[in-house]
Amino acid sequence: MANEKNRDYDIRVATKLSSADLQSILEVNKKAIEIHLEVEKQNEEILELLEHCKTKIDEIDKYLFKLVLVLSSIGISTVIGVLQLFLGHK
Repeated sequence: MANEKNRDYDIRVATKLSSADLQSILEVNKKAIEIHLEVEKQNEEILELLEHCKTKIDEIDKYLFKLVLVLSSIGISTVIGVLQLFLGHK
């Protein structure tokens, strides 16, 4: 039992932190919080850019759909005929 008390006492003495140790821990935690906040800010910027890209992609999809409708209404044979007319007679 006395041996166990000595061991507990040795562990407590070994784990005592100095004020310099506590200061270092606080500085590390402060830097970790700063990094976390900066990463959060960058993630928000990335999300805004992705939303902008999604909007542009949706616009392009609409224009492509309209182009497909126009080309299908004109007909592929008409387009091919016009191309042959221009490409065949140089």
